[in-house]
Amino acid sequence: MFKKITIFFFISLFFACGTLYADDVLDLHKQEQSLTIPKRVEMAKSQTHNGARSDDWESSNPDDLKPLADSAWLFIYEVGGATFTETVVFNKEIKYLDDGTVAVMCVTESGMAGMAKYIDLPDMEGNGFSVFMLGTILNKMFDFKIAGNMASGNYFSQTVSTGKLNGPYDLIGFKIISSEGVEQPEKIKGGYKATENLWVKGVIQTDSGPIDGVFYKGGDNTTSRGDRVVWGYFYASSDDVSWGSKDNPDLYVKIWFDVSGRIDVNYFHVSVPNIDVYSDYPYDGSYDKKGTATMDERYVRHEFQKQ
Repeated sequence: MFKKITIFFFISLFFACGTLYADDVLDLHKQEQSLTIPKRVEMAKSQTHNGARSDDWESSNPDDLKPLADSAWLFIYEVGGATFTETVVFNKEIKYLDDGTVAVMCVTESGMAGMAKYIDLPDMEGNGFSVFMLGTILNKMFDFKIAGNMASGNYFSQTVSTGKLNGPYDLIGFKIISSEGVEQPEKIKGGYKATENLWVKGVIQTDSGPIDGVFYKGGDNTTSRGDRVVWGYFYASSDDVSWGSKDNPDLYVKIWFDVSGRIDVNYFHVSVPNIDVYSDYPYDGSYDKKGTATMDERYVRHEFQKQ
């Protein structure tokens, strides 16, 4: 099951970020530079064939890193059919490095120290964030752009012993925020109206039988282009199972209202039991589409056209 996140965990992570010494920052910078952005560009180019750029611009403006500073993010990526999650907490302070560029230090749930920069991203049509985390077996890199409280991009890894770079793999992320200010939808026919006229439902198939997942709405925002982004997750109620908790998500939901009128309802499985998912648009009391998210098939997508 997804690990429960407590306030003590976040306090300890922020403390760990604050104890990175100057030598640690310098070592992270050298390690990150040794991976070389052009090398990642070449990998992305060879696998996507979309003409990734080879320039390696890095920002020297602290404002570029403000979206990450003093925040925590949950990242989800899939390698070889297996889904992995990583919680990353970013320090409040934005540092100038010896080459004049800026970075913000971070630490992961598993204790890996890291740093984030704002750079020119390969094959992603512009600038974005690159997070490098130093490990003993694997170094990890998250390259992504942010839209509201969500991120999407690529995950790379590097085998420390050989220097081999692996990837890119698809990556998504969710900013971990308080629900204050976000109106929580009421339960209707076992599901929830995530927006005015889009209904979602998650049924968790537990050992004791199926239970309706509780939907927690995390955010509702609009991109600079005009796309609307809604996200949240389903979790099992503690009234139904002993392991149920709002701090133990089972199924993430990302709803994308594209400016073209296309609506994507994306379900991401982060649990053990199978979860049946239902979507209805426009809401009329009967679901339009159904799918099942499992440990083998983590991703389910329902598409609609705006009416």
